[in-house]
Amino acid sequence: MEFSEILKNLREKKGVSISQLSSLTGIEEKFLKALEEKKWDLLPPDIYIEGYLKKISKVFGVEFKDLWDLYRIQKRTLYFSGKKDIFPETKEKKGFLKFDFGKLIWFVLIILGLFYIGSSLKPFFIAPKLEIFSPAFDSVSFEDKVKIEGETTARLLLINNKEIPLKEGKFSYSFPLVPGLNILKIEAKNYFGKSAVIERKIIYQEK
Repeated sequence: MEFSEILKNLREKKGVSISQLSSLTGIEEKFLKALEEKKWDLLPPDIYIEGYLKKISKVFGVEFKDLWDLYRIQKRTLYFSGKKDIFPETKEKKGFLKFDFGKLIWFVLIILGLFYIGSSLKPFFIAPKLEIFSPAFDSVSFEDKVKIEGETTARLLLINNKEIPLKEGKFSYSFPLVPGLNILKIEAKNYFGKSAVIERKIIYQEK
């Protein structure tokens, strides 16, 4: 005789209804009915069933271990017959494994893809690199021209709003000075309008 039939027979021999058994044990009627009617998909995980059977065994005056063993035997029989999907805990476990080995892998690949795209586009969204080798500092000049040399990662270089040719990112230009203070604004721009600016102040003193 199966566990469900034994459980039902014990209740009927005691002359106890499902409703009365629910009141005596504090177990919801729907779970008591599911145990007797083999509606396993309506039951909570086994940890709760174990507690239910302890309460039921006290009401019926039987050994808890006997009821628990019968329940587990019936469950194992169904499990090994290929019907493991009927148990809620089995479904939860399968879903967890799918997340680990399926969704998790896709999540990692997406993150790596976004990281790669972000790294590739980074140069377009940040200010370009600009270095001025000469003149290295603000200075005084006795010549009417100053050579401006440097390097940039930008596509466009301007000195006081005048475009200066670039050759593999490097530039060299002789800038004419006027007597007194000369402020040189050296600006590098990328495709998205991000720019880097360096200023040099040169005082030209005529001989």
